[in-house]
Formats: sequence, structure tokens, C-alpha cells
Amino acid sequence: MYTKIKRESSEEETQKKLKILLNIVNNSSCYRCFCGISGQDLDFFRKLARNDKINVVWRGHLKKGILGHLFGFIPDYIGVIEFLKPINEVFFENILYDSGPSMVSIVIMNDNNKIQHFIRSFQTSPIPDDFEKDVLKDDHALIYNIGISDIDDGINFEEIATASNLWKDKLINSLL
Repeated sequence: MYTKIKRESSEEETQKKLKILLNIVNNSSCYRCFCGISGQDLDFFRKLARNDKINVVWRGHLKKGILGHLFGFIPDYIGVIEFLKPINEVFFENILYDSGPSMVSIVIMNDNNKIQHFIRSFQTSPIPDDFEKDVLKDDHALIYNIGISDIDDGINFEEIATASNLWKDKLINSLL
């Protein structure tokens, strides 16, 4: 059984949650931090691949983005990146905001076998509801989706899904 909440969050609340998340990941020997990114161009992923703080696990074309790619007006790449430890908070937030405006999925997992299932599932469908069941097979996993707006109104949409009491206590219950 897992908990899933959807809500609006202020910029300040989102930054607090990201700081908590990074602190837990950086201080754990087993947690790994991934980010699912869509709607970017190839150059975005090439730049990330040259960064020694990032591992581009996979990138490909959005299934419905080929026409935009052919005509050159819609960025049509999708990918999964892994942030390598130690993860710098400012660097992490910059990558998230560079990935917008869109929904960015942050996935924290520690079971290496289940991580491969998540990556395959994300390749098939980057929609959180579709890959969430594969991620949450890892009892310690967290999915934190942030809707990054191109309107500077200070409000983010967020969705948190986890079966772990640690994540519930740190990211959900403490901020309700």
C-alpha cells in the first residue's frame, strides 16, 4: 500500500522538500536519485552527458514528437538522468528548472533490479501513473513530480507517491 498526494506548493515549500530529499539521498549509501525529463532537444542531453555530476541513463524520442522534430519546432527528446553523489543543491535545482516548463519526475530508489524496471517502464511511457507501479515495487522508493511552470507565480504543482514511512514522515506529514 502506498500514499499518493497531489497539491499546489509554494516555491519555498518545494525548495524545503528538495533540500530534505537531497540530504537523505546524500547521507545514504544505498539511495540513488533519478530524474525523468521530457520535451527537450538533443543538445540539452548532450550537455548533460558532458557533465561529470550526471549520468544520462537513457534518452530517446517522444513517441508523438517526431513531426515536431522533422519540422524543427518542438523539442522531442525524453530521457532519464542519474544525479551522481554528492548532489549539490544549487546544481540540482538548476537542472530541474532548466528541464521545465514541464512535469519533472524525481525518482529515488535503492533496489538496483527494480531500477532497471523503472527505466524500461519510463521508456515505454513517461506518464507518472504508468511507471509508478514499477517504481513503487521498491519499498523504499519515492516519486516526486513537480510541475514547473513557465509563469513566475511562485506556485508549483506537486505529486508525491511512496510506500516508505521515511518519505511519508519527511516529505508529506511534516509539511501538512
